[in-house]
Amino acid sequence: MASQFQAQGGTPITTEMATELRQLVFGTSAIPMRAEWTHTPFTFGSSKEEFSYGLRSPRNATRGLLSVVQGFILKYVLFDYKSGKQNTNEYECMFIALSQKISRKLDTQEN
Repeated sequence: MASQFQAQGGTPITTEMATELRQLVFGTSAIPMRAEWTHTPFTFGSSKEEFSYGLRSPRNATRGLLSVVQGFILKYVLFDYKSGKQNTNEYECMFIALSQKISRKLDTQEN
């Protein structure tokens, strides 16, 4: 089933960025990186679809992480999103939601 998934759009990340993301999320990156971690983009549904803020994900090891990211995006859209900002796209929401979470995590590590 995973071989049927065809990602459209998205931006590939470097191996270094994938390793840092894994370190941040799981606390370790000691296990060798599988190719699916660097080949799975953050891809949203079409803006014409009912759930355009929904991330599309293949059935592989990255699905759990994409589900967590989706949760932060929904939290931002439902509770933090300012309705006056009409031009905010899905990627801006994802960036803002994740940067808030990472910032909070770094603040707690410093204290």
